[in-house]
Parts: sequence; C-alpha cells; structure tokens
Amino acid sequence: MKFTKLALGVALSLVVAAPSFAADPAESREGKVRFTGFINDVPCSIDDKSLDQTVKFGEIALHELTSNKFRSDSENFDIILKNCSTETYKTAKVSFTGATVSGFDGYTGELLGLGGKVQNAGIVITDRGNNPITFGQGFPVAGHALNNGDGSLTTLQFSAYVKGNEAVDKKATTGSFDTVANFKVIYE
Repeated sequence: MKFTKLALGVALSLVVAAPSFAADPAESREGKVRFTGFINDVPCSIDDKSLDQTVKFGEIALHELTSNKFRSDSENFDIILKNCSTETYKTAKVSFTGATVSGFDGYTGELLGLGGKVQNAGIVITDRGNNPITFGQGFPVAGHALNNGDGSLTTLQFSAYVKGNEAVDKKATTGSFDTVANFKVIYE
C-alpha cells in the first residue's frame, strides 16, 4: 500500500512539474464596429441602402450629350421605405435638393449640376415614366401610397440621366463628375 501511494505521488509530481508545450494565446489588434442611426417620429423607416446610394453612369460618350437626344441612357435607383404605419399618414412624397443649374436650351427647369470642370451638362431625375421631378418640391404631387405593416416595403422608383445643353455655343464639356442630390421623404 505504501508503494502504491508513493508511486502515485511521484507520478503526480512529474505531471505537475512537466513543462507545458501549449503556446501562449495570441491576440490581434483591437478593431471596432461602429453603430449609427437616427430615431425619428415618422411613419416609415428608410432602408439603410437607400440612405447612401451611388448611381454609376460609367463613361458617357460626349457625342451623346452634344447631338441627337442630347442625353445619356437612364440609370434606375430606388428609395425603399419599410415597416410603415398608415395610422396617421397614408402617402409619401420625395423632395430632392442639391446644387442645381438652369437655362439649358432643350430643357425647362433645373438640373443637378455636375460641378468640377464639366460644363453645360446636368442630371435630370425622373420617375420611371420619365416624368421629371422639380428640385425642392415633393414628388409626385399625389404621393406614393404606403404599404402598411411590419415587414412591408414601399419602393419609390426613380431614374436619372445626364442631359447636355442643346445650345450650339454651349455644348457639354468632358471630365469626371461627382455630385450629390439630397432627399427627404414627406409624409401626408
């Protein structure tokens, strides 16, 4: 019995005294996750992908803006409202604002300016029926009907194209552009 206790004691001391072969834990640098948002007393949430969009026109041939139609092809974009409550408000209009330009031959009204070195061209925002919006005013006049309920989506569909001035002495010029149209939703 003494031998068994002695052998057990020696074995345990060897296990405890044996060097550990496991590596120390390694840690990465500290990262961060930013959470942002805004809580507002309105009937719908605006889908996050709609709040900060980029509409890419790619490369537009100058002759598209200086002859024939004097415009590029249209590019579509949506503003998606979700989880709407129609308890108080039933419709939504969108009002676009931005740095506008006007006085173009072949187009009445304001266009979103392109800024930079591009001259005599601007962006027209329309609904999908090619009806142009008026900057600073709610569109459409009658409003879009809201879909009610959690999980519901109300998709407001728009298009945009680049329009060249049709005046012979004010042809569109070349260069890159990066311009912003701001929008807000007006509930009625």
